[in-house]
Amino acid sequence: SESENENNFGQFTLPETESSLFHRKKKLIFIIIAVLIVITTTIIIISVIFTKKTKPTINSTTIDTSITETTTISTEATTILTTSTDSNPTTINEWYPTLFLLKRYEFTHSYFQSMVIVDVNEDNHADIVIGDKSNRSIIIFLNSANNQFNDGIRYHTDTGIGYLFKADMNNDGKIDFIGFQGGTSTWINLIYNTGNGTFCRRKIIQMNSKIKYIDLADINQDNYIDIVVVYNGIPGVYIVFNMANGNFSNETRYEMKDLINRFKVLNIHDNQRFNLILGYNDRNVSILFGNHNKSFIDKIDYSTESLVHTILLNDIDNDNNTDIIIGNRDRDFNFQILFKENNDKFYQSVKYPVELDNTFLTIGDLNNDQQSDIILGHNKDKRIGLYFNVGNRTFINSTIYSTDFEPQNAQLVDINYDGYMEIILIGEYYSTSYIEILSIYP
Repeated sequence: SESENENNFGQFTLPETESSLFHRKKKLIFIIIAVLIVITTTIIIISVIFTKKTKPTINSTTIDTSITETTTISTEATTILTTSTDSNPTTINEWYPTLFLLKRYEFTHSYFQSMVIVDVNEDNHADIVIGDKSNRSIIIFLNSANNQFNDGIRYHTDTGIGYLFKADMNNDGKIDFIGFQGGTSTWINLIYNTGNGTFCRRKIIQMNSKIKYIDLADINQDNYIDIVVVYNGIPGVYIVFNMANGNFSNETRYEMKDLINRFKVLNIHDNQRFNLILGYNDRNVSILFGNHNKSFIDKIDYSTESLVHTILLNDIDNDNNTDIIIGNRDRDFNFQILFKENNDKFYQSVKYPVELDNTFLTIGDLNNDQQSDIILGHNKDKRIGLYFNVGNRTFINSTIYSTDFEPQNAQLVDINYDGYMEIILIGEYYSTSYIEILSIYP
């Protein structure tokens, strides 16, 4: 009947109502669980952020070191800062100089890698001499004393000049030039200065293998500069002695166990006894103390953990002792100083991390405070960095200069005699070489 059908309809729909209520409860439970998960996650994130914010920070305007053998410097404290990026540059701009581009010269189809600054023509003005690796020559730019240089006088050599040195090789009171290609040639080029800015005589020294690097020193103390050589791929140090008549001796070999990338004659004692600082290919340096029988009696090793590209000598901390400054690259970006202590054979090693890889290092007083500062060339990043010596074996970096080429070398000189140093910067990019003269003003 119709009544029964209504009752049956009611009985049929009752289970569906209970099922719908069950599903709604289940959905509500899922929503509650999801909300709890979101709340928990939010609490965790806020807790982590708060924890990070409450950690102590380190002032990153100085590179502070201590005089311990294994000095470690926090990464935060070694970040390179510039005056333009310092959030509170109240003192940086007052203390340290800014660089301005004074002059720029471009040379196509050239490769400038090395240079020396010297008064070539004896007019009391500093001239620029550059080795051209591509064109087998040196180029002399004479200073006309009004911030201008001539177009360059080119003197051809028998190989490209990747490394250039200066010394009076024949004791005539005039500075001569010594250059070599580096790594692929066995020849050392000597270009003799004949006066008045002219160079009319060349000499080739033929070595027995491909030359990696050289240094100049009067090893046998006869008042003539000798040439010390290391070879590419052959352990050992080799000396050709200056015979004072324009000739050089056959090489004398000092045995070494490992391959050498860079080195420096440290000092010379009597009877051909000299000390060496060696930068090995295995990323270590050693100081060797010479003996009278062409051997070395003591050796002190220091780890660089990077490949040494520069070794220089300078009294960094003004204690009247000659310190050793080492430029490192390719792994740990840093420069390293071996500070000479009063003991003749003791050096205190301190590393100064920097942010960028570097390929050359130059020393000079940038800001006239009687402290030796450091310029690093950041070749791959097309920059140079100025690292200022503030005393107590501490350096800070406040100036970065960017270029549009890859810097290869820099030298310091007061070109215009205004009491401030200029930086002569050379480099190369896609077969075009550049010279930039940068003025330094406080």
